[in-house]
Amino acid sequence: MIMRRSLELFNELASDGLSSLDRRISTGVFLPQHRDVSLFVSPAGYYGISVPAREDEFSKIKNDRSSVITLTKANTNGCNEVRLTLTDSSQIQLFAYFTDQILDFLNNQPLSPIAGVKQLLERWRRLFAKGSAGSQLSKSEELGLLCELEVLLELIRRGEHVMCWVGPTGARHDFKLSRSSIECKATSSVNGLRVEVNGSQQLEPLEGIPLLLIARVYDEHPAGELSVQTVARQILSEVPVDEDLFLERLRGIGVEPSLLWSTETQFRQFKAIGAYEFDVVEEFPRIKGIDTSSRLQDVRYKLDLSDPDSVPGVREFNEFFD
Repeated sequence: MIMRRSLELFNELASDGLSSLDRRISTGVFLPQHRDVSLFVSPAGYYGISVPAREDEFSKIKNDRSSVITLTKANTNGCNEVRLTLTDSSQIQLFAYFTDQILDFLNNQPLSPIAGVKQLLERWRRLFAKGSAGSQLSKSEELGLLCELEVLLELIRRGEHVMCWVGPTGARHDFKLSRSSIECKATSSVNGLRVEVNGSQQLEPLEGIPLLLIARVYDEHPAGELSVQTVARQILSEVPVDEDLFLERLRGIGVEPSLLWSTETQFRQFKAIGAYEFDVVEEFPRIKGIDTSSRLQDVRYKLDLSDPDSVPGVREFNEFFD
């Protein structure tokens, strides 16, 4: 791991003011032959990372300016280098996080550093929008997403891959594990333990696979320690690989990745005040037996789980939340 992270270095460069030449700072990462990887700010005020390149790799690279992160070749003080430059400063926090991934990759002394950097760029550049908008999620959507992220964080800590979170892809349940599925429902304290079910199949277990329903109760509070932003950033600090896939899942449900590093308040704050878990057994209350091939469409209903101890399938002890 790099001791000084990219955002800190970019901020240090920004504090020096503009110049007619690139302003550079070493990252502390050195490729073979003691050539250091550096961050820079261009005379136009664009931030970027410069990676020294061997002749065999340098000759295969072509300039690419097709997105807000450009890839260009240069020769500085007799040294060939490949530069990745961000042309939209509003996404500097996301770019700094991406740059951290590059530095960690290069710090492991790969055999083909430029090819690896180019591959990382191809994976990550789709996450950089033309501009970053504010959060468009409703309160109920944020509640549901927050519950899913809390469960995902716990699953990652247990060794599961981030891609077990399949709800954003349109799957029937929020999580698909090797031996079970999990569906998450969240509600605010003023609504009690009443949750919304979307579709006649959402609470139907897949054939031969047990389904666990997690119902989480939150209270919106300006001093709340939980938000989509804080839990997502916790996940990113613990995901060993494929951070870009997690961020792509978030974008697919309306959360721009750059918002996760915004210093402005983009998301509501919540306190967790309760959680209940239910094995969706045959007697568990839900709508069953609807022929989804008929003309009946867009089935939505409220499920009242108040007095949870009387609900069939309730667990005596929670597996995920205290």
